[in-house]
Amino acid sequence: MADFTETVSEGFMMDPTNATGGLDMNETESQDSTVFATDFTEYYLPQIAALSSMLCSGLIIAEVREDGRQGAAQSTTFIAVGAVSQILLSMSAGDMLFSLGWFLASWAHFGGSCIFQGLIIQLGYMASLLFSSSLAVVYLLMIECNWDQGRIQARIPYMMLILWSICLASALVPLALHRYRYQPVGPVCWIRSPNPKDATFIVASLQLIPVWSCIFLDSVIMFLIFRKARLLEAQVDNVDQYQESLDSHTRTTEDDSVQIDLLSLPDVNASLLRGSEGLGDRESHHGVLSFVEFMLFEPVPMVFPYQDEAGGYGMNIDGSMLISSAVSNTSRAHDPREDQVDPVEDYMIQQEEQVTGQPEEQQPEVTITTELQQEGSFTSNQNDNTIHHIEPSTIIDSASTAESSADSTPSTPRSHKRSQIIAQQGMWYIAGFLMTYGFATISILVFGISEEWNGPLDRTSYFFLASQAVFNFLVFSHGRRQMKTWVGATLKSWIWNGAAYCHRCWCLCPTPARPRLVPL
Repeated sequence: MADFTETVSEGFMMDPTNATGGLDMNETESQDSTVFATDFTEYYLPQIAALSSMLCSGLIIAEVREDGRQGAAQSTTFIAVGAVSQILLSMSAGDMLFSLGWFLASWAHFGGSCIFQGLIIQLGYMASLLFSSSLAVVYLLMIECNWDQGRIQARIPYMMLILWSICLASALVPLALHRYRYQPVGPVCWIRSPNPKDATFIVASLQLIPVWSCIFLDSVIMFLIFRKARLLEAQVDNVDQYQESLDSHTRTTEDDSVQIDLLSLPDVNASLLRGSEGLGDRESHHGVLSFVEFMLFEPVPMVFPYQDEAGGYGMNIDGSMLISSAVSNTSRAHDPREDQVDPVEDYMIQQEEQVTGQPEEQQPEVTITTELQQEGSFTSNQNDNTIHHIEPSTIIDSASTAESSADSTPSTPRSHKRSQIIAQQGMWYIAGFLMTYGFATISILVFGISEEWNGPLDRTSYFFLASQAVFNFLVFSHGRRQMKTWVGATLKSWIWNGAAYCHRCWCLCPTPARPRLVPL
């Protein structure tokens, strides 16, 4: 990118009016302030952002390593660091290298220092891109394909070897082709073609194509995860509505099991349809955007009754989910940890359960199982009023049966809620990535159209490029139940307690349409 500061400075030095003293004092001060603002936003502000990013990357690495240390101290029979943790470690290492290059900024000039800066920037740049996209893929596999971290863990070593090899090769290729391929580009040294306006194949293949490919991939994955999250939200809402209708339209039998009265099914169906009408009301208030969102992501629930072999009645929602015809009469208190799901910590909990044989908690209330090719039968336990689903017999080979049984996981309202939270966390990671590289991509597109660099847009992209680890730390700390390091816990408390306080103040602020809620 063009060096905007040098252009402005050279303009001032070559101005004949300035040389003859024709400018008054006010105009000179205005020019000085403009130069200072340009220097600050182009050099010093990215350095501040890079320093913050290095701190955040170090905290993420320290937190994940502390998880691994505690897991190794508890047991030596499992790998303490899971798939998501290893990807976070590699991504944070790449962010730290990338931020270090931006922190050096104007320190590097032509020669060895410039080559060193460009080398670590390119290495961190590729690592940040590839591992951010890999993290998005892992979240998609966990949410959409129901992969557990153990299954992903088996493929992590190969993925790490391939991705780090690509990163190292991309950093060494410019040195092999031309020693001074790393040259000053704006405030840093990076890959630059001999002609600044000539995007050569090397520059395109090592800078432009990777970031555009990752942006496209992450955008598609974010769309898929968002759609899955809305589907999970709708399924959880359907279960809640089903339970409410069940309480008002049930009858108790001799064995104290709860069954659905077939005559009440139209009322239940009408209740669910009224819920979908509420979605239409939201659409009418929010315009075309909400209408498109409603059409894409809001499933319209329909209820179809069926009768199992034992004589009980059940409900088939949308023809895809089977809800058991009996639920537990016991209720449990809301666990605050349900609102915070961290795949890094969850992996350790799962491994500890496999070692000790004692799961943390098993409280299924409503069993939801995916309908296969035939309706399954249910058997009830008269003691605890729970339902056990017997898988239907399907015409598939034994290999498919083994694979499906290994991949199947119990699907409950709690698991749907946890999957929904993990999906939201994955979307926030992707959103931070898109925000980081979005401004740089827009700047390149503007240059391609106008053949001129936009100075303010370039300087904005510098700040966001150096800030990616800050966004990653915000997502990481928000979803984490407990920070293991003192610095991480203190920083999380400052950030999110302050954000909660500001949000509360904003909600309590009076507006013309909303008077003051509470007295001061």
